[in-house]
Amino acid sequence: MDRTSRTAPLESAPTALALATLLLLALPLAGCEGSEANASAGGDATPSEAPAGTAPVPGPGAAAQPGAPEGPIPGAPAPGSPAPAPSAPAGSSDTVTVRQDAPRDLSQMGWNEGDEERAVVRVIEFSDFGCVHCAGFHLEDYGRIREEFIDPGQIVWKFIPIAIGGFQNSDYAAVAAECAGEQGRFAELRTRIFETRTEWMRAGDPVAFFTEQARGAELDVAPFERCLESGQEARRRVAEATELAREIGLQSTPTFIVQGQPVSGRPPYDLFRDALRQLVGDTIPPGGD
Repeated sequence: MDRTSRTAPLESAPTALALATLLLLALPLAGCEGSEANASAGGDATPSEAPAGTAPVPGPGAAAQPGAPEGPIPGAPAPGSPAPAPSAPAGSSDTVTVRQDAPRDLSQMGWNEGDEERAVVRVIEFSDFGCVHCAGFHLEDYGRIREEFIDPGQIVWKFIPIAIGGFQNSDYAAVAAECAGEQGRFAELRTRIFETRTEWMRAGDPVAFFTEQARGAELDVAPFERCLESGQEARRRVAEATELAREIGLQSTPTFIVQGQPVSGRPPYDLFRDALRQLVGDTIPPGGD
């Protein structure tokens, strides 16, 4: 998994069928919103038990949700402060529009999985590890999507960890994933973080908990622990991604940007799979593989 991206947009023009399917996915779906933290901060909710929240995601300067970690991530920019200018080349296909502003480059955010040279569709996922619907998607649906679309080289999937919902220890979870990415083990630790969600949300010592998970994912534990405790770069990436999610008006997690079309919440697997099949079919040229 890496951060690389193409330096030119992928050529794609979804057909009416693909666009209609994506628009259908854009209808209200099960997702974690601001009040979800109140219901699941104790860690008792599971993907099948937690209800969708009803309150908007708290914006910069909003009061912390009950059970949320106190204070900002150490070294993070103050809430509401402008994010630094993107460092990747202009014209990157990893972009998202901030309200009516020019597209923002995401090539240095998150972690990519897939074949950059062959992929014909790009998906960007904003996900909060504390969100029960994010966990449900990755533990139940993502493996099938990876097997059908990502492993064969048709889709590049960018996962951007954020800590926006006020879930207990969710900021540590996001930083832990970033620290694993620095060792090339992002996907391995991501799975363990989702699998142990109810445990780390109760953990009194999240550094010790995630360090043990890193050991199980075969990371080099000493640099991982240093990164988790005091790594400024990992914290900066999480803070910038979380701030960007607020800037673009993200309302729930997970949120997917599929070829520029936002899908807010966890889609039904069959519908999501069919939309991706249609998009891949639209963008593979005749005679292509």
